[in-house]
Amino acid sequence: RNVLHEVISRLADVLEVDRGSVLLLGHNETLDVVAASDEPDLARVSVPLAQYPEVRAVVASGQPLVVEDAPHHPLLGEVAPLVAARGIGAIVLFPMVVEGQVRGVLILRAVDAHPQLGAEALGFGRLLAGVLALTLDSKRGGEVHQQTRRVSLARFDAERRLQALARFRDF
Repeated sequence: RNVLHEVISRLADVLEVDRGSVLLLGHNETLDVVAASDEPDLARVSVPLAQYPEVRAVVASGQPLVVEDAPHHPLLGEVAPLVAARGIGAIVLFPMVVEGQVRGVLILRAVDAHPQLGAEALGFGRLLAGVLALTLDSKRGGEVHQQTRRVSLARFDAERRLQALARFRDF
């Protein structure tokens, strides 16, 4: 079972929301949905960032956002009818920040238009978003480290070969 899914599922249960998701900023104005509380076998799915004005707002501000009465909230604009059709009453978003940059968003959705999330619940969501950001970034960093190691080894090998060929240069 996916650990990220398990974390998001438990968060949704504890905060009594209907769905939790982890969205990472992708390339070319996309979001990569990497985990969802109600989809244990979710494969990474890319969606256009343009369809999520609330996520754009969090990415721009770097601050959490609570969107109560989402189907009527002015921030959602043209997507408000889609939000209403999906039965989403409220959306709570936490930026996943690493080194001052938003790398993704932890997003919670509730059917209730006015979920009872106190300061403690919001603080917990913010904390978890930070932990997830660092965890996912270190995982990505591990991949970067492996790639850097491969490049370094290839460079070392190429330099060694050049040194071996250098002795024939004078003939």
